[in-house]
Amino acid sequence: MATAIGLQCFGEPDKTHHENYEPESKFEEAQRRDGVLTITRVYDLPAPDANYGTIRASLLITSTRDDRRGIAALKLSYQPPGRDAVEQAVFIDEDELVSLTDALEYMIGSERLVKSRSRTFTRVEYRSRDGFMAGFSFEPEDKTTGYFLETGGDPAFMPSLASLLETVEAAQTQLDDAR
Repeated sequence: MATAIGLQCFGEPDKTHHENYEPESKFEEAQRRDGVLTITRVYDLPAPDANYGTIRASLLITSTRDDRRGIAALKLSYQPPGRDAVEQAVFIDEDELVSLTDALEYMIGSERLVKSRSRTFTRVEYRSRDGFMAGFSFEPEDKTTGYFLETGGDPAFMPSLASLLETVEAAQTQLDDAR
């Protein structure tokens, strides 16, 4: 567990290069307030498995002197393989964790049904307000299934959605423990 204190922005650099960029997550919006002393606690979490590249996960809780409860987000980042690959990150706000958990449980539970009934390429996915996506696709012709998450750049392919669900559940547990 690490703790960061100060005026810090954990936003994705690529997104902020756009002149009219406005953060989509509530967490990013809170991070960009000027003239406010913030205290950010960073909790490392078990990361989802990736078929290649590296996925990192952490829970961030930012508070101020006036708002000690603060605002929290699950930060997921993906570093594709290769020396010059740019790490992409997204923030899943705390109010989205329950719906993400529900969506992952539904996808995991309905995968067999999707595979048995699909006659054409089928993609099942969840999307957060910051552009994070996770899900699976099924191609009935060659009977292949692909599990993925996207953090705004290259997709990260995973052996299943189960480790992502474990990460989201760990984030919720850590958030409950921290508060």
